[in-house]
Parts: sequence; structure tokens; C-alpha cells
Amino acid sequence: MKIVAIDPGESLGYAIGTPEWETAGTSELWDFIHALGRALGVTEAAVADQELLDRLDGVEFVVIEDWQLYPWELENLGWDKCRTARGIGALEYICQSASIPYTLQPAAIKDTAVSAGAEENFLRPLHENRHANDATMHLTYYLLQQRVGRAEDSN
Repeated sequence: MKIVAIDPGESLGYAIGTPEWETAGTSELWDFIHALGRALGVTEAAVADQELLDRLDGVEFVVIEDWQLYPWELENLGWDKCRTARGIGALEYICQSASIPYTLQPAAIKDTAVSAGAEENFLRPLHENRHANDATMHLTYYLLQQRVGRAEDSN
């Protein structure tokens, strides 16, 4: 099964596995959303990155970090358009429209993912690839949960 794990944000990270780790990268939020929608046959949107579209071909399961506003950040978000939340909604809609199962994972999985060996697949340099590496942690965590029989689909 081909799985894509997503760390959503303006600079979106993704990791793809089948179920072993295969590749990771970073994309602009809406470029990735359009590529996933096209790869899953939900949209005919133009895709700027043909390599990304090719990587997403055949995806059968999607893991999405469940982004949320933290109370201590609220005062700094006046007039924020919450594009990350909108993007997550678009990703969920694409999965539902394509009948592709998906799950939402909290950000708090990262320590467990690192303990399970996620760092072995981190891209370097670390700072520039932090979103791709966050997605790698989500993929590692999901695969770990599959091995121990605890992973659940959200939809």
C-alpha cells in the first residue's frame, strides 16, 4: 500500500512509503493539494511539479498532521486566514471524494516516531527540511501503529 504522510502548512512537508520509507520533500501548500487532487482523480487542476504528481501516483492512504491553534498563539493571529486549516479541509475533501482512507494524527507523536527510528530517514540539512522530516515522523508513527495493530482511520 502506498502511503503519503503530510505535515501541512504554507511550506508543506510530505513523506511517501510503501510501507517502507521511500521519499520525502517540501512543497507549497496549494501546489501539493492540487497535485494530490489530480493524482487521485478528483480535479483536473494544473500541476506545476510533474515529479511530485508522479510521486503521488497510486497513493492508497493519507496521514495528515491535525494542526490546531494553541491558546498561547491566539493573540498573534488577528486577521490570520488560517490557510493551514483550510488546506487540511481540502485534503480531507480530496480523500473523501476519491474514497481514499485517511487519518489525522496529533503533533505529539514525534517523540515516539524518533524512538522508532524516524531520524534514519531525515533529509539534511535538518532546518531546511524540517517540514519533510516532520512528515517522515508521521509516516514512521503510522507504520509503527500498523505493526502493533493500533492505527485507525478517521473516516
